[in-house]
Amino acid sequence: MLRAREEWGLDNIKVMVPFCRTPEEGEKVLNTMEEFGLKRGEHGLEVYVMCEIPSNVILAEEFAKIFDGFSIGSNDLTQLTLGVDRDSSLVSHVYDENNSAVKKLTKDVIAVAKKHKKKIGICGQAPSDSPEFAEFLVRAGIDSISLNPDTVVMARKRIALVEHTIGKTGTRTNKKMVSLIATIGMFGAGLISIGAGCGGVVSPPQPQLVSDISPAQIRMMVEQKVSEMKEEEYATATTELFVDDFADFHVSYPVRWQIKQWRGGVTLKDPSSDAYVTIAEQLVTPPMAGQVTEPVSVDGVKGNTHTVTLDNGQEITVATLDYRGQTIEVSGSKEIFQKIFDSIDFVSSTSPDITDDRPPNEWDIKEGRLCAQVITYAKQSSAGECTPYASPCDVPKGWQVCDG
Repeated sequence: MLRAREEWGLDNIKVMVPFCRTPEEGEKVLNTMEEFGLKRGEHGLEVYVMCEIPSNVILAEEFAKIFDGFSIGSNDLTQLTLGVDRDSSLVSHVYDENNSAVKKLTKDVIAVAKKHKKKIGICGQAPSDSPEFAEFLVRAGIDSISLNPDTVVMARKRIALVEHTIGKTGTRTNKKMVSLIATIGMFGAGLISIGAGCGGVVSPPQPQLVSDISPAQIRMMVEQKVSEMKEEEYATATTELFVDDFADFHVSYPVRWQIKQWRGGVTLKDPSSDAYVTIAEQLVTPPMAGQVTEPVSVDGVKGNTHTVTLDNGQEITVATLDYRGQTIEVSGSKEIFQKIFDSIDFVSSTSPDITDDRPPNEWDIKEGRLCAQVITYAKQSSAGECTPYASPCDVPKGWQVCDG
């Protein structure tokens, strides 16, 4: 509600408090709303109360002091006044909005609302089902009536007839005043046209008022905002990947990312930026001469981390972990590495040995058959310097893979 009023500009929305048994309950609701930034009377916020319990009528004077208006819920008011369940066939014949007790309560609360200059309407089924009840409401002085779409035309005709009968025809237009306003308007337009001190007046663009927006436009605005909120939520949502072949772990990653998994490793990739993180069994030991490493640990598994600059200038963070006698290498784009790395959770394996496919070995890397994003060092000749590449497939043809 706060977002709709303040962020979306729908400041004509009113709050309707349902099934409020006592004025004390109403005050608690208002206090709670205020705690969350919705204060009655602030920025034009109006708070109405549903009149659907006999106590709402009996204590209408008290409710009128803390709320801006009433909305009669004729369905519940009828049920609770007559002590029946309208959905029960045993007593459904007793359910009747035109019952004198229901009409007395309705008339009484309308009178109290008028006394305190509070708006009062009805949002129950009664006016749609019973033209007589709608006529009764008009004669009682109700301000607004909600109707089912298929009853609007006939109900409006009947209401107009009743209002004409009781003399409720609205305020008459003062023709003399209209003539005066028109004359002043024409005179002012003449002054502007001859430039009487206005120097070429240009009317500023008028902001669109919420009251000028159609229900269809409001619905479209709300749907668009909800869609944007869902998109924003989806953009930050994460999911988990469970791996149990070369190592037993699960890792969290954004749901938008793509996964490439193979026997011996997995790559998590952001399609919007090509940033990635690869978790794989280290099959070839990279040259570490001159590398500055720092100790690292994730979920109790220890290892070392260092930074590598690829041939294309991209900086990659690499962590090597000692896991159950094997080395697990976690490598990825520097800007996202830490978040993915910290989410790794090693677990105990409950899966049987996997024998359906041949696991990769060092020759798959040395001969460029494994096109996964596993950092691979290679040199042009036996005496050359080892250069890191993003994957075995990126190693230039004829170069040797460095195996420490």
